[in-house]
Amino acid sequence: MTSLTPYSESLERVRSVLVFFAATGPANAAVLAELESEVRVAVSAARAALLPAEEVRADLDRVAMVTLPSSSAAAASRLMNGWATLAFEQAPVRSASERDELRS
Repeated sequence: MTSLTPYSESLERVRSVLVFFAATGPANAAVLAELESEVRVAVSAARAALLPAEEVRADLDRVAMVTLPSSSAAAASRLMNGWATLAFEQAPVRSASERDELRS
């Protein structure tokens, strides 16, 4: 059995919160806060793995599409992609030496 990477684990947590999103919709503030938190964790893990923002947004879209009905998936994708974009923009830019350290 292979172990999950921090990024894949964070996507799994996003999927878990989306199950609650499916039941409550975007009206539940607690679910939205948890979903935003998990998206930010996923972005952090993706940045550590040197994944581009576009790939992360595509992964979030895929998770939403396989977890939710299409109308809910579209709404969740819009929210998650907004949070992911903000998280990528707010994260500090790493120097070349810091990126090399992350790779090793």
